[in-house]
Amino acid sequence: MYQPMLLGHEQSVTALIDQKAFPSHWHSEIELLYCLSGELQAVVSGVSYPLTPGSLLVIGSAEEHSFPEGQKGARLLLVEMGFSFLGSEFSALAALRFTEPLLSPCQPDSPAAPLLPLLEDLLEWHGKPGPQAIWTCKSILFSLASELFQLPHDIDLPKIRKKRLETQLRCQAVFEYIRMHYRRSLPLEEVANAIGYEKSNFCKLFKRATQTSFHKYLNAYRIGIACRLLESGEGSMKSIGEQVGIPEPKSFSRIFRQVMGVTPTEYRERMTRYE
Repeated sequence: MYQPMLLGHEQSVTALIDQKAFPSHWHSEIELLYCLSGELQAVVSGVSYPLTPGSLLVIGSAEEHSFPEGQKGARLLLVEMGFSFLGSEFSALAALRFTEPLLSPCQPDSPAAPLLPLLEDLLEWHGKPGPQAIWTCKSILFSLASELFQLPHDIDLPKIRKKRLETQLRCQAVFEYIRMHYRRSLPLEEVANAIGYEKSNFCKLFKRATQTSFHKYLNAYRIGIACRLLESGEGSMKSIGEQVGIPEPKSFSRIFRQVMGVTPTEYRERMTRYE
C-alpha cells in the first residue's frame, strides 16, 4: 500500500502526530520519526523496532513499514523529504539503505547526535506563521538531509525498492505539475496531456507508481497543505479551501475528513491544544 504524502510548506512534511496503528505502506520520501513521549513498535522491512522517548527511526525511500495494532501509541515528530523538496539531488539519498534504522541522537557518541539540535530547532519553529518560520524550517530540513549521509548505510538496495524508485522517477513530472497548479481546478485529462500521455495510459502509470489514483493523491496533497495553513491559526475554513483548490466549503470539509479522519475544525482545535 502506497501512502500519499501530505506536503507541508508545499514541499515536505513536518508534523507532530499521535501515532498508533497504521497498515503496511511505502513511499518514495525518506521518513524520520523522532519519539517525544509514549512507546511504539514500528516494523521496517520485516524487522521490529521499539520507539521510546528520545529515539529516532530512519526509514529509507520506498521501504515498507507499518505500526501494528494494539498499541497505546506515541507522540512523534514526523519529517518526510523527497523529490518535491530536494529535487533531482534526492536520488543520491534515495539510493541509501540505512543499516542502523533505530538511533539515539541524545547519546553523545551516537552517529545521529548531530541531528538532535536540528530536530529540536524544527520542534521550536514548526507551525509558526510567517515567512521567517517557513524559511527557517526549510533551512533545517536541508541540514537534516545533509546529515543523513553520515548515518550508517550502504547502497545495496533490494530489487523491489529499486523498481519502486524507478517508477516513482517517471511520475516526477506529474508531482511537479500538481505542485505548480493545485490551487485551481486540475482535471485529470489536463495533467495527462501536459506530460504527453493519453488518459488511460496516464492512469495506469500513476497507479503503478503510487498504488493510488490521481484524484486521491491530489486530494492528499491539497489537504496536507491545508493542514499547515490550519496550524498557523490564520484564515477561515472557506479561505483555506480556496487556497488549496477546494473552494466549496462542504467539499473541503468532506475531503479533509476522508484524508485526515477529522474535520478541519477538529484538526485546528487539536493542534491548538499542543501549542
